[in-house]
Amino acid sequence: MIGTIEQAIVDRITSFNGTGDGKLGYYIRSIESYGNELDLDINIMLRSLPAVWVVFMGGPIKEIVAGRYEAKPTFSVLVGQKNRRNEKASRFGAAGDVGTYQMIKDVLALVMDQDFGLAIEPMIPTTIRSVVQGRSKETGEDMSVYAIHFETKYWINTHADESGLDDFISFHADWDLPPHGNVQTDPLPAPEPGEEGAADTSTTTTLPQE
Repeated sequence: MIGTIEQAIVDRITSFNGTGDGKLGYYIRSIESYGNELDLDINIMLRSLPAVWVVFMGGPIKEIVAGRYEAKPTFSVLVGQKNRRNEKASRFGAAGDVGTYQMIKDVLALVMDQDFGLAIEPMIPTTIRSVVQGRSKETGEDMSVYAIHFETKYWINTHADESGLDDFISFHADWDLPPHGNVQTDPLPAPEPGEEGAADTSTTTTLPQE
C-alpha cells in the first residue's frame, strides 16, 4: 500500500503539470519519487529544478483489535525551485518563474483531502518546513526546497476473511500422461473455446456430507 500511495501522489501532480485549461499554469521539470536528490552536488541538483519529489517518511502501526491494525503513514512532498536573482525570488517567483511558495499552495490543493480511489482515509496536511536554502557559487543561482507532510490512515488485516467461503465438497483434476518407452504420439489438438479439454484422464473426489 505504501508504494501505491506514493505513486498515486506522483501521478496526481503529474496529471496537472504544464499550461492550459485545468493545469497548474507552469511546467515542473521533474515529478517523481525521491531518490536522494538532495545529496547530489548543488550544481547537479539545480539542473533538475523546478522539481517535486515524493517520499514515505514512516508512521506508527498499532493493533486495534486482534488481527486488525491501524497504519498511519506520513508522506512528504518536496518542492524545489531556483532563481538567478536571489533566494527570495526562488521562494516568491520572479520574471514569470514560479516560486516555491506557489508550488506549496498548489501541492496542498492537489493532494489534500484526496484518497486517490484507494482504501485509505483522505490525505491530511500536517506540517510544512524548509529543507534547503542555498546558492551555487559556480552558477550564482539561489535555490529553495520545502517539504509538505501529509498523513493518512488505512487498515491492515492479518486474518483472512472466511465469511464468503463455502464448504470444501469436491476436487477435480485433469491429467496429461506422458508417453511410455519408445512410443511416439502426435500431440492432441488444443480444444476449441467452449469445448471440453483434451485431458488423457480425469479424477474427481467428492467428500461425504453430513
